[in-house]
Amino acid sequence: MSWTLLALNIAIWLAMVIVGVDPMNPEAAQLVDWGGNLGLMTIHGQWWRLLSAMFLHAGLIHLAFNGYFLWVVGRVTEQVFGPLAFALIYFGSGLIASTVSLLWQPDIVSVGASGALFGLFGGFLGFTLRRREVLPKPFVKQVMRNAIGLIGINLVIGLGVENIDLAAHLGGLAAGLAIGWLLAKLAEKPARSPAERQAVRHRALALTTLVTLALLSAMLLAIPRWDDVFGTLERFDEIHTKAVDAYLEAEDPVARERVIREQAIPAMVELEALLEPLDHVPERMQPRIAELREYTRARHAAFEAELAALAGDPSKFGEAEALHREAQRLFD
Repeated sequence: MSWTLLALNIAIWLAMVIVGVDPMNPEAAQLVDWGGNLGLMTIHGQWWRLLSAMFLHAGLIHLAFNGYFLWVVGRVTEQVFGPLAFALIYFGSGLIASTVSLLWQPDIVSVGASGALFGLFGGFLGFTLRRREVLPKPFVKQVMRNAIGLIGINLVIGLGVENIDLAAHLGGLAAGLAIGWLLAKLAEKPARSPAERQAVRHRALALTTLVTLALLSAMLLAIPRWDDVFGTLERFDEIHTKAVDAYLEAEDPVARERVIREQAIPAMVELEALLEPLDHVPERMQPRIAELREYTRARHAAFEAELAALAGDPSKFGEAEALHREAQRLFD
């Protein structure tokens, strides 16, 4: 399973590079197109992004770090738990990590297997903690030292380096620890034969899967239902571009007056109505939404003043020009 996941991550990165994605520093828009976890899109019917984002990486260095982590930690964890339980830890903690990331930063695209990989280490840690009374004490101490070091390094890097999804890392680690601990606990029932031991492990896996799914479902239900900001902004861009292009292409006064009356002003009215319902948006996006609302009002007023000037009131040209400058400042 570890080798399959490693090969799949590499194959997807190669496919992205082949079609023209920058191998070292892909653009955020490209990552979104390939399935990055952008919360404001994910919650509006694109839940598959919680999974697809786990197989995308923001460049070769990101992939190399995660690939090495998977090769080192993944093989050990798979040996301890077996392939099915390993898959539960990997995908369960990965999906929970994606959900935590969505809750923490819904307006930023998140990619990478890091949440699932931290989950694997968490699962191994959970197993060690549950079985610490029967495992060699030096081994338990070494695992604990590694855990403290990993968490400490991750906190330092996450707080000091941009574009590190600390929420996903810690969410995956916590989820993996819980899943690994529960798997180890439920598999402790005494068995009198290999067949009975296998049955105990299967029941432990089934029960832990149900608990993981219940936790994930509860988290998904707790996600705030933000407005469809990106869908609205995409529609805003379409209407705005069409109206402004038509306005700029109208060179003579007669054509410009017609475009302002028939296209530009109606477009601004439509844009004002489009932005008005956007009340439930992430805090970091609220200033930009407010600026766009001011922009549409200023541009609308500019077009009204220019229309009055073209209709026979030259004194309005100065007012229109000032309003257009203000509108452009807000838009930029």
